[in-house]
Amino acid sequence: MRTKAAPTLVLLAIFGVLTLAPAPASGGDVWLRPVAGRVVRPFQAPLTRYGRGHLGVDFAAAPGTLVRAAGAGTVVFAGVVATARHVVVRHAGGLRTSYSFLASIRVRGGEVVARGEVVGTTGGRGEHHDPSVVHFGLRIGDVFVDPMRLFASAGLPVRVHLAPTAGDAAASSLARRMAERRALMAGLPGWAGVP
Repeated sequence: MRTKAAPTLVLLAIFGVLTLAPAPASGGDVWLRPVAGRVVRPFQAPLTRYGRGHLGVDFAAAPGTLVRAAGAGTVVFAGVVATARHVVVRHAGGLRTSYSFLASIRVRGGEVVARGEVVGTTGGRGEHHDPSVVHFGLRIGDVFVDPMRLFASAGLPVRVHLAPTAGDAAASSLARRMAERRALMAGLPGWAGVP
C-alpha cells in the first residue's frame, strides 16, 4: 500500500545522500588530500562577500612536503601572487582546487595533471600562513566552499542507484531514469558531480 508521504520521504533520502556525497574525480576516482597532515585551520565562510573568513583549509605539512593534485584536471594558474606561490587546477563539473603558499611549483599553466601528481612543495609563506602549512581551497564556479566536502563519504554516489517503483511507468526506460537523475543532481544546491 502506497501513501502520499512515501514519495516525499524517498526524495528527502535521495537529497540527503546526494548533498553529503562528494563529486567523483574524472574517471571515477575519489578525491585525494593534497598532503597527509591534519587540518590546523578549517574553512570559515565570510558573513558578507568581502568579510573576514578563511576560504580554504590549512593542512599541517613540514617544509619540503610534496603537494599532490586532489583530482585530475588542467592547471589554469601556476605562479606568484603578492610574493606567494599558488597553483590552481580546473576539474570537471566547474570545480577548481587551489594549493597556496608553496615553496616551489612543479607544474605549468595549461598542463594536464593526474590525481596525485605533484604540483609543488610546502614551505612558502603568506599572510597568516607560515612554512608549516599548505592552504587548500575549492571553488564551485566562482564560489569558495569547504574543500573538506571532497573527502566525505568517498564514492557513495557510485554505490547508490535509483530504481523505479512498480507503478512508475515513466521511469521504466534506462535513458529516462538517467536524464531524471542528471536533472535532479543539477538542481540540488552544492552538488557538482557528474552522473
